[in-house]
Amino acid sequence: MIHDVRGCAIEGALAMRPAILAHVVNDVGAFGRGFAGSIARRWPEVARGYKGWRTRGFTEGPEGTRDYVPFLLGNIMFSKGAEALWVAHLLAQQGLPSRTNLLPLNMNALTVCLRRLAEETNGLSGVHGGAPYTVHMPRIGCGLARGDWAEVRALVESAFGSADAPDCTIYTLEG
Repeated sequence: MIHDVRGCAIEGALAMRPAILAHVVNDVGAFGRGFAGSIARRWPEVARGYKGWRTRGFTEGPEGTRDYVPFLLGNIMFSKGAEALWVAHLLAQQGLPSRTNLLPLNMNALTVCLRRLAEETNGLSGVHGGAPYTVHMPRIGCGLARGDWAEVRALVESAFGSADAPDCTIYTLEG
């Protein structure tokens, strides 16, 4: 089920643990602006983990798993943000916004990331004290990645709209 609420995705995820906080990241290793910047200020180790993924290819998954995951569009990396809260980095932004890169969001990569996120979240069911993990996200891909929310929303609905998908809460900031 998909829920739409007003508020901060970080605060919402913290309040609803066990949770996964999802956001879109770029393929150049920049992690200091937009929603990623908010995450980095709250959990500097999460930013270091993302940058380590870019340079070494290793990702630390929920409950201590460690895998080699290539730093390629369409892949996901997990970083521990807090107890029972993981940050899912969805590698779906190709480059940075510029005059020559007007739409850095790669919709095909985002589609793959969202499907993988739903599958991996379902795989965590009952891992943390029996409670299912839920997914929390801002309006992903629509800030610095410059995606169109109506198009991105359709992808989120495709990945999380079925009865067997994990609950997903989308946050829209007040104001």
